[in-house]
Amino acid sequence: MKLRALFATACAGLLVAPMAFAEVSAKVGLSGDVETNTTWQYFTTEKGAGSDDLNSNAWSNDGRTHLKLTGRVDSDSGWFAAAQGDAMIATGGTTGVDDAWVQFGTSSFATKIGRYGLEELLSKGQDTYIAEAPLRGAGRYQGDYFRGRFGDAIGNIGFDFTFSETSKMQIGVIVGGKDVSSVLLSTDSTGTAVQSTATFGANVYGIRPVFIFNSGAFTVKVGGEYGMTSAKDEKISSGTTWVDNDYEKNQMGGAVDLSMTAGTMSFGVAGAYGQTTGQWVTGEDVADLTQMSVFGWFKMPVGEADTLGLGVGYFSNDTKDVVTNDSVESYISYAHQLPVEGLKMTFAGSYAMASADPEKGSSQDSSAYGVRMRMNYDF
Repeated sequence: MKLRALFATACAGLLVAPMAFAEVSAKVGLSGDVETNTTWQYFTTEKGAGSDDLNSNAWSNDGRTHLKLTGRVDSDSGWFAAAQGDAMIATGGTTGVDDAWVQFGTSSFATKIGRYGLEELLSKGQDTYIAEAPLRGAGRYQGDYFRGRFGDAIGNIGFDFTFSETSKMQIGVIVGGKDVSSVLLSTDSTGTAVQSTATFGANVYGIRPVFIFNSGAFTVKVGGEYGMTSAKDEKISSGTTWVDNDYEKNQMGGAVDLSMTAGTMSFGVAGAYGQTTGQWVTGEDVADLTQMSVFGWFKMPVGEADTLGLGVGYFSNDTKDVVTNDSVESYISYAHQLPVEGLKMTFAGSYAMASADPEKGSSQDSSAYGVRMRMNYDF
């Protein structure tokens, strides 16, 4: 125990030593914003010939208060230490944490540890609101299997390398644990097979390298990710017996994100491809999921402070030997700066359509559209 304490103290000393013998300057900041969303949506699912379509509409009014506390210390030696903690208070009464991290390093290399989002790999512009059709399947893959902010006991260890003014690289390492659910087969007292759902703890590991080139008017990001989720316990209770726990999920993917600024206008296009494989507790293979996404967006100023945004994307989710879901999602968004500093109102509309083509049975179509008014005040 004494050796461990001595080793930890020595490591901490090595980290802070470059700043210990140099002059330092400290900065502390408090900021935040309040946001509300008033949304109306309409959904339609076609049931086929001879059946009535399923239609529904929904109103919602939600939002949150976001408080951000930051701190940073810079030394004359070139080293720095920084930290950030974000509190989120939803209008529904729930509270949570957005970011909570500590960072240290130099202008050419830094390490960030905690809860935060790694580099975005599928930018969507001014996406205030994007409708989601009922039959979209697993949703949109955005190069984000292991991006961060998981909501469990999982965090990021990020390594940021700055090679020049135009190029840098981020390597994110994801590690932690969470609870997962899996199909479990057992037998009752009469010997009859019973299928149930088991919940148990699992470890999560992942790595996510991203290379960024930014010339000012042109930005390209290329990234990949790979990770796995595996059961913590080698055995699990199944009725009156213990059985091997072979649960495992493997995820891998990659994305390319291109964006450009031309005068006062900006636009971009991005594509991503990902796969999920694995097996249940019993060792049976889970149906492989293959995902593909393409999204393009455009943004331009209107007047002195307003902006107009447009975007459209195609998303595909193919569950092997089960069903293929394809969707197209689009939006238009107009942000208006009110005559009060920090206060902005955004109006957005969106239309989406999706289809489900099962291996057995008939295909189905669905659609969704809606509008949103967002109020946001920064302080």
